[in-house]
Formats: sequence, C-alpha cells, structure tokens
Amino acid sequence: MKIYPVNPKALANYRGAFAHGGGKNDPVDARLILKFIEQNREHLRPLQQDSPEARELYALTIHRRQLVEERVALANRIGTLWKQYFPAILELKPARTYSEFVIKLALKYPTLEDVQKAGKTKLRKFFYSIGTKEKMEHRLDLLMEANPLTTDPTLLRTCTRQCQAIGLQIDVLNQVIKGYNSEIKSLVRKHKDYGFVSTLPGASDNTHARIIAAQWQHSFYIRISVTSGAEAMRSGNVVVAEQADNVFD
Repeated sequence: MKIYPVNPKALANYRGAFAHGGGKNDPVDARLILKFIEQNREHLRPLQQDSPEARELYALTIHRRQLVEERVALANRIGTLWKQYFPAILELKPARTYSEFVIKLALKYPTLEDVQKAGKTKLRKFFYSIGTKEKMEHRLDLLMEANPLTTDPTLLRTCTRQCQAIGLQIDVLNQVIKGYNSEIKSLVRKHKDYGFVSTLPGASDNTHARIIAAQWQHSFYIRISVTSGAEAMRSGNVVVAEQADNVFD
C-alpha cells in the first residue's frame, strides 16, 4: 500500500471544481481523492517512511516538550509561593525559577530563617557540592542580609509545605529532562540529516531533533473508512490529508 502526501489546499481546490454548492461527505470525498490521485500520480511522491531513529526522535521531542511544560507550570507555582514568604530566594536572580541550584537550596533550607541559621560556611559548602560557584559570595551576602517578609508561623508552615512538594517534583523533572537531552543528543547525531541541520546557526541538539522529527512527521493524513475509501486502499491508492501534530508548538 502506498501513501501519497498531498497538500490539503490542493484537495480543497479540486473538490471545489466539482462541488459548487460547498457540501461534502465521506463517500464523495473518497471518490474525488481517488480520482485526484489517478490523474496526478506522476506529480506526487509516495511517502517514504523514515528510520526507526527518526521515529524515536519524534517521540523523544514530544515527550520532552510535555515534561518541560509541566516544569514551567510548577515553577510558576513555586515562584508565586516564594513571593509570599521567601522573596529573598528570588533576589539570587536564577536564570530560571526551576534552576537546579535554587530548587535544591529551597529543598534543603525552606525558609530565610533556615538559610541564615545555616550561615555562610555551610551554604558555601552546599553551593560547592552542587557545582554552583558563579556569583556565590554575592548571593551569600544577599541571603545573610535579607529581612524576612513575614514571621507568621502558620503562613510559613503552609507555604513551605507546598514548596517542598512542588520543589521535589521540579527536582525530579530537572533530572529526567537532563536524561532526555542526553538521549536526544546521542540519537540526533547519528541521523543521516544531522550534517545538514547542524549547520543552522545557534541551533541546539534539541532544535536539530525537532527539525528532523518535523520532517518525518509533517504530512497530511486522511482516514478513509467508507466503502469507496476502502476500495481505494485495496487498489493501492491512499491519500494523505490530516495534518500531524506540530512538534514546534
């Protein structure tokens, strides 16, 4: 069975030439699609299935995007909570609210009081242990000199409880996404099209993978289930018409 990718606009224009009233139904569409293929077969190229690697890249990019979106949503929630009781942690100016160093700091020292009780020596060792040395002394000064926004014990307990729950989820997602990044990097560099996509300026391995995945998946499919469509499938003529998921969304 051959699958022919077809631009849906071409099919719409072709249908318009025969259905002036604008109405359409599956049996009529199936017959028109079959006729379109028969008349234009020499101008169409059968869909070439890509390698298992490309299909895996597609799955990896989709799943990674879902995980990233989950992490962003959680980061927005924890950032809102910090503003209520621990704004000093945001003064550290992390590149992202879900940055590993700031999440691990909040998990180990949930409140400003905990941070200041620990002192510079312990905090310095902590930052070294997680590989965060950039602006360390400046960040330590900010934490030590900060004033608490609130001392309400109820607010502190409820907010820290929520932040601990959310922070643990973000910490896990950070590690999982790192694993996805590593898998994507390894797989994309083995793909036959990597030599081309790697020339794109400023593009990361994840972007390379998404381009390759889109190239494999960016087709238009139509599912023909009516009788005339089934006949078309048996004759080896199948048309594509429904756009696949866009990995760039």
